[in-house]
Amino acid sequence: MHIPVLAEQVIGFFNELSPEAPRLILDCTLGGGGHAIQLLATAQQVRLVGLDRDRQAVERCRERFAGSGQRAAALHANFSDAAAVLEDCWDTLAGELGLGAGPERAFGFILADLGFSSFQIDSADRGLSFQGNGPLDMRLDQSQGQTAAELLNSLDEREISRLLRRGGVGSEASAVAREIVKRRPLRTTADLVAVCEKSVPQARRSPGRSPATTVFQAVRIEVNQEFAAIEALLRAAPELLSPRGRLAVISFHSLEDQLVAKAMRKWQRSEMPAKLPVKQVNDTLGKLLTANAVTPTEEEIEANPRSRSARLRVFEMH
Repeated sequence: MHIPVLAEQVIGFFNELSPEAPRLILDCTLGGGGHAIQLLATAQQVRLVGLDRDRQAVERCRERFAGSGQRAAALHANFSDAAAVLEDCWDTLAGELGLGAGPERAFGFILADLGFSSFQIDSADRGLSFQGNGPLDMRLDQSQGQTAAELLNSLDEREISRLLRRGGVGSEASAVAREIVKRRPLRTTADLVAVCEKSVPQARRSPGRSPATTVFQAVRIEVNQEFAAIEALLRAAPELLSPRGRLAVISFHSLEDQLVAKAMRKWQRSEMPAKLPVKQVNDTLGKLLTANAVTPTEEEIEANPRSRSARLRVFEMH
């Protein structure tokens, strides 16, 4: 069963929205629908538009939304394309959910949970986890793009090493890249785990942590172009948020969190392009509501160990 991370804290930030902000939510990462269902339950007037690049997640959420009384819609889309997708289908959404004209500055609350649902992690055919064996795929949208196997079997050693370093692998990146090239073609997650076991010496391994952890993370980031997607969302969010609207982002590793924190601090200092169609007040776009990232309680971590690394940051527009 999928358990939404930091749900109580997310609901709290939503419930504290200014009366000026519309109760229209953009959930950029529907996943198992846990956050969406709880947000819809806060008030009858809440409306929600949800996105996910995983078609199976969208279908599951459509089933869960069936009893919401046309208060929620689920779209198969990458959140990096949120602005364009919403523009294209806004008339249909407006008819279904009773929305106003145009997606620009429409949303009172935008949520992006950058983690994976338990359905995705526990599905061996996705290749996202090294805990079981399956095809070396890693694509969140399995209808397009290169698989992890295709990527690693086609790049040269230097390119693989750079890919691994960008995704958080340290000094062992070169050794892992060399071993990948030596053992190619890789076909399964077990093949990549074997590479990590061979190329990362025991002395360099963190206690209780598989040497495959960061390697899988780095490859998955590249396959799904995750950093580019986050940056695209952060560029679009100020245009999609209403006055006094809030953006809440949950990240799960330091590389994601750094991108989010940097953007929100920049908005607070208002280092934004002059052409951005957002009215600035006192030379800022708004305020960062989380001086430090919000983290799970010990009780939540005990109930859901996968929440341990979660970090929540929230920004409110003027």
